[in-house]
Amino acid sequence: MLAGLSVAFDASCEEMWLAWAHGACLVPAPRSIVKSGLDLGPWLRERRITVISTVPTLASMWPDSMLTDVRLVILGGEAFPPELVTRLQAPGREVWNTYGPTEATVVACAAMVTGELPVRIGLPLAGWDLAVVDGEGRPVAVGESGELIIGGVGLARYLDPAKDAEKYAPMPTLGWERAYRSGDIVVNDPEGLLFGGRADDQVKIGGRRIELGELDDQLLRLPGVVGAEHCPRQQQIHRRRDDQHQLHLRGAQHTDGVDGVGRVGHVAATAYSACARSVFVRDGPRGTRHVVLPVGVCVAQRSRAL
Repeated sequence: MLAGLSVAFDASCEEMWLAWAHGACLVPAPRSIVKSGLDLGPWLRERRITVISTVPTLASMWPDSMLTDVRLVILGGEAFPPELVTRLQAPGREVWNTYGPTEATVVACAAMVTGELPVRIGLPLAGWDLAVVDGEGRPVAVGESGELIIGGVGLARYLDPAKDAEKYAPMPTLGWERAYRSGDIVVNDPEGLLFGGRADDQVKIGGRRIELGELDDQLLRLPGVVGAEHCPRQQQIHRRRDDQHQLHLRGAQHTDGVDGVGRVGHVAATAYSACARSVFVRDGPRGTRHVVLPVGVCVAQRSRAL
């Protein structure tokens, strides 16, 4: 089994537990190899790796030929792009879509991807309980949307008792003594839950949680910026989808040159360790300057604060 995720990412525990619990060999791969589809294919074949657990962002960059000998692909950490549904299908290969925040010990539910839409996040695994509730915390009917609540022995624990009590407060409407409110909106479907997005403006890119509201706040701190807002959009680039967040800077005096663009990139890096290498600026209506941060395609080390 490939060990391609950073040990700082909780999903790396899935790689370790799956391999060692079943007597498999876990083979660490250099990050440079994992991010290079052309080099990764021969590397996998040489080491006879047949199981991969990764995030859709990386899987979308790999050519189909790279997975020739892979019999099991497990994806999670972010939304499953529809264009990967058919690409990853092959005779003798299983593809799974998993879901679970860190607070629920990596994975709480999963569903096999059959090659047909919609892609589901599945039903609870052993050790977890799932409920879909409305704004008052009461279970919704089948086919309705609501917030996903996670319970069961699979929940994690904070070492700080006060923090643990805050994050895993009781859910009286469900009769649960400990419950994690995920903030994710799902459709209650007995065949497998359907992910519907967030209840707030948080997005997940490469398994990393990005609070877009915080990015707006940082941009407003730049000299000459009188207004900032984000506008998520998607675009297709070389068979894969990039989630881009377009930031509208009204009256931003420092977005006309390289220095201004660099400062916006520093803001993103300071807030999330997600840096926009490909930041570009274009003119908008009524004197607006549009700064586009393709954060879905770039991750960098934390930059120093402005």
